[in-house]
Amino acid sequence: MIKLFASYSRKDEAAVRDLIADLGRAHLSVWHDQALHGGDPWWQNILRRIRECDVFLFALSKDSLASKPCLAELAYARALGLPVLPVQIGPVGNLRTTPVADIQVMDYRERTLASGMALIEAIQDAATGRRPLPDPLPEPPPVPFEYLLRLGSGIGAAQLTPDQQGDFIHQLRECLETEEDEGVKEDARELVLALRRRPDITYRNASAVDELLAELAAPEAPEADAEGAGRGQAGPRRRLVSRLGADLQASGSEPKVIDSGTARRYVGRRTVGLLVLLLTVLTVAAVVLVIRPEDPQPTSESTPTATHTLEPTSGPTSEPAPLEGVFAGRASNAAIGLSIVVESGKATAYVCDGNTLEVWLQGAIEGDQVQLTSKAGASLSGTVNGQSMSGQILTPSAQISFLASAAEPPAGVYRAEIEVNGHMTRIGWAVLPDGTQLGVSQTGEDGVPAPALDTSTRTFSLNGRTYQAALVPAGGLR
Repeated sequence: MIKLFASYSRKDEAAVRDLIADLGRAHLSVWHDQALHGGDPWWQNILRRIRECDVFLFALSKDSLASKPCLAELAYARALGLPVLPVQIGPVGNLRTTPVADIQVMDYRERTLASGMALIEAIQDAATGRRPLPDPLPEPPPVPFEYLLRLGSGIGAAQLTPDQQGDFIHQLRECLETEEDEGVKEDARELVLALRRRPDITYRNASAVDELLAELAAPEAPEADAEGAGRGQAGPRRRLVSRLGADLQASGSEPKVIDSGTARRYVGRRTVGLLVLLLTVLTVAAVVLVIRPEDPQPTSESTPTATHTLEPTSGPTSEPAPLEGVFAGRASNAAIGLSIVVESGKATAYVCDGNTLEVWLQGAIEGDQVQLTSKAGASLSGTVNGQSMSGQILTPSAQISFLASAAEPPAGVYRAEIEVNGHMTRIGWAVLPDGTQLGVSQTGEDGVPAPALDTSTRTFSLNGRTYQAALVPAGGLR
């Protein structure tokens, strides 16, 4: 059987799904990265699959031409001397300026019988030109966006110095300003939010993050207004946000993202607010002068004194509430998701790709540190606060970073154990904040995608029968 490798942009996923379905009806096997299994690192597995294929299909569109992973895969296939078949599935523009300008392009934007027959014939012709791989093999391309993986791992560290925080902000800003891949930019935004939620972030760095978030939330505006026209100055909205940020820093308020409505209200109240602040300061100063005791050793210079928080001399101290709830999100390999349920210092996690990969982990949370393990030797370690959890998942042969956010029901971990055709079957689901379900049905050593789960009733159907699933509590696996 002819082995095909499909390289495509995530934005074209619907069109590629139709293409693969059509080729499947013609009994052609197409590998794409949705079929990843646990064990092999994501990028190395892709490169191996490229080397093993008979024909390299490039799903041609403006989005795949703007995708760094797609272009890296294409360049590697051509360096290996593999037959490359561009299949146009979306608008491109000028084909003469693309990296496949020298190759005949198959137009598959309309799924007709004629276009399908022409595509199959082109694949068969291309497969006859498959030659042995060169020896030695060409240098493999580096992992695309590898720096985001490093940033995700770094931001999930137990401690970060102020300089490290500032460096991460600089790198994430550069990513958001230069990258064109929307998926990568979304990952960078998630990392910015994870950094902002760290309990040890400094005021200066928190202000820098909030300014970046305000810029991301701001609509596109002309490069210059009447005041700054011709001088390259920022527009009025940008200057207003900058002024407000400076005022907040001067007043010692907690930095926050300021939208345009807040900005207008702030300007309207600014004069009154400053007068009230001035009167308050004068009143406090007068009270201090009245009640301040004599200084036994006056000095010529005023020395700032530390402000202390009075603690009760007796009675119970206030303990922070134990962390409870669900954290859910994605791994650095976007095909993999996870849900983690936390309660009373215990946690249970389900990691899954919705095909065959699943990992059940369980463990404890001490302070802000999470340590979970599985019976198969995998582990999860990370840092948690009230809004997010981030860290790394390790298996015997792979390491991936993850970022999970606090989520409301129905997000969570679900599980069912039923008997199917005389065999015990275990089914797990990780339900993500957007409602996405990633699950595997495991019978013995065989795993298949789990059936859809009705989270409102926690029921699912299999082989014409309806079964009941259950929410998995923290510490509920053993």
